Amino acid sequence: MAAVIGMSQDAVEGVLEKNNLKSLDVANINSPDQVVLSGAKADIQAAKPVFEASGASLYIPLNVSGAFHSRLMKECQSEFNPSSATSAFSRRKRP
Repeated sequence: MAAVIGMSQDAVEGVLEKNNLKSLDVANINSPDQVVLSGAKADIQAAKPVFEASGASLYIPLNVSGAFHSRLMKECQSEFNPSSATSAFSRRKRP
């Protein structure tokens, strides 16, 4: 995953499309000018110079253990769904 700072979601998606970076997914929109990308580690690293050349203020690879919020997590999602369907969740009120 990587945080792209200084570009809107539309601008980030434009860079992805223009540069054929189809393996990366927009994972999160943290603010109007901070977008998080997710994908394979090598693809995240390869995109850094592209985004820097395209006007991103910063491109920060994130130290995470997976490509969260991306299509690469689909298999895990299907494995997790049966257990979550039978689990009870509750929300604890904060003091």
